[in-house]
Amino acid sequence: VEEGGEGRRKTKKEIMEEIIAKSKMYKAEKRREREERDETLEQLNADFSGIQALLAAQARAPKGGEKPPKRRVDEEKLDEFDKLARDLATDMKAQATQRLKTPEELAQEARDALVDAERKRLKRMQGDFDEDEEEGGGGKRAKG
Repeated sequence: VEEGGEGRRKTKKEIMEEIIAKSKMYKAEKRREREERDETLEQLNADFSGIQALLAAQARAPKGGEKPPKRRVDEEKLDEFDKLARDLATDMKAQATQRLKTPEELAQEARDALVDAERKRLKRMQGDFDEDEEEGGGGKRAKG
């Protein structure tokens, strides 16, 4: 435990009081920084609003004998584009499927199934029913 200025050890209470004081000081510092940041941000927003208003007024005022640009055609094109963009965004996406197997792969699977079926048939002929029970075949069934 730390030693105080008097050459004695600090009690737990004194240590906790120091920790609490440091915590309060840290929180006050953070609050002060946040308030300064907020004030700066508000000032910047106010300045930006003034600049934005000037730019908007300048953009609206036509110069000399210039006619304002035709925007009707652009708006129609933009509307068509927006419609198409919305349609594409809402279209169903293709779902992933299993890939199509080649004829060779299909033939190999059929061949493997036949070999497996023949192997099981031979085991049944020999009276070995263990494999069928493991596969969930239920083993021997009672007739009746």
